[in-house]
Amino acid sequence: ESGTAMAASSWMHASGEGNEVKRLEVGELVRHCEQLVHTYNAGRTTIDTHTDEFLAEHRVRDPDDARFLQQVMYGCVRYKKLLKIFISSLYFKHSGESQRSDASLYMVFGYLALLRLSELGFADFRALVKSQESHTMSVFLRFLFNEQNLKTWLRPEWLKHYEPVFVDDQLVAKALVFVPQVEPLVDALEGAIAEAAAKREADAEAVRLLAEGKGGKGEHTVPEPFELSQPRFRTVPVPEEAVDVGFTAVPVPASTYLGSTKLRDRVELDKLKRQNREQQQAKYADPVAQPFKLKMLERPTNLEKVKQEVEAARQAACDFDRKNRPVVLPPKPKPGAGNVRLNSAAVLREDNLYRKKQEQEAAKLRAYEAELRDSSEFDEWRDRMRKVDDEAERARMERRRVEALVADEAARESKLRQANDNKAVAIAARAAASQGTVRRLKETAARRQAQLAVVAEVHSQRERPALAVEELRQAKLAGAARTR
Repeated sequence: ESGTAMAASSWMHASGEGNEVKRLEVGELVRHCEQLVHTYNAGRTTIDTHTDEFLAEHRVRDPDDARFLQQVMYGCVRYKKLLKIFISSLYFKHSGESQRSDASLYMVFGYLALLRLSELGFADFRALVKSQESHTMSVFLRFLFNEQNLKTWLRPEWLKHYEPVFVDDQLVAKALVFVPQVEPLVDALEGAIAEAAAKREADAEAVRLLAEGKGGKGEHTVPEPFELSQPRFRTVPVPEEAVDVGFTAVPVPASTYLGSTKLRDRVELDKLKRQNREQQQAKYADPVAQPFKLKMLERPTNLEKVKQEVEAARQAACDFDRKNRPVVLPPKPKPGAGNVRLNSAAVLREDNLYRKKQEQEAAKLRAYEAELRDSSEFDEWRDRMRKVDDEAERARMERRRVEALVADEAARESKLRQANDNKAVAIAARAAASQGTVRRLKETAARRQAQLAVVAEVHSQRERPALAVEELRQAKLAGAARTR
């Protein structure tokens, strides 16, 4: 793309001309450039894809705006080493006046000032600079458009990566051409900074004077208390009926209201009582003055034994582990002596059984009367045949058990035989696998030797361009050293 389109786009923004498509303001255009450069990640996407996605996301419709953003993005990526040297030198010299968060902004303006200023035009460049914060742009312009900084800080580092002709003619010389035009712009920016600082100080002083009651037009708000009515004390109403508390209070002793003379006499009397009490206690504390001897204390007693038995019983009740407690077995009931308590269900169950027996006997009597025969013989035959059937069933079950044991033994022998066969097959398979492993290792070693030979040949061919690049870099460094 030609630089003329970029200059025309910036000029259109500065003058306010345009078609129906809404174009970005100057400050908004610079902010979009900064975001476009800052959000680019070379490891995740390409320049074209990132630029197209950014334009679509921020709805940049004007073709001149889109072309300006694309050219700034391509230029910052292409001259990344050059701009990094410029930004590192700027931060090193003006570390106390610049912020790290403005690195992308400095990269955008560095690209425009060093490489596209002639095509852009200084008027459009001035509009771009004034759209940003004055202090940030003042630091940028004072560092970049300075002959000593260009030749002492930037030129030696640029010569390590670029040709001397490009550095001297395209970078340093073109930047020095605009120094006379940049100086008034720097003075205007510093004036704006001083004006903003003076305004802030004036606002702070006005706030301080207002707080002290000295500022303003001489009219101050005088606080006045609210006209609040004084509350009247509430009177406690007299209870309509006397409260019955259930007791009668003792009247105040008459001695409470005695005079000071009688009160002194009572104090003296209390002191004498206390002295007599102490004398009696001292008298009876002496063993000689104890005339009483109790015979009960001389009699033999088993009080200690009873105490021990009571304590042992209490401890046994607290022994929850049941280690030292005797085992108490429940009493065994005597045969026929149990007291069975029948409930309604048991009574109904016994009645039902009794009724069934009565019905069976009645059925036998009716059959005998109707058929004139007794079924006792048939019942005996039926019982005998049932016993025969039970014997046959037990024999059949025993036969099945024996057959199951025989089948189980046969299954064990078959399982053991199958395990032996599997073991033999596994031994043969391991032998074949070991032979295949040896053969595969030999083939792998041969293939690896062939690959190493190919790699050595490729490395020998690959090192030639690197050696040529290193020789060119050493030549540039030597040329830069001679130039300095």
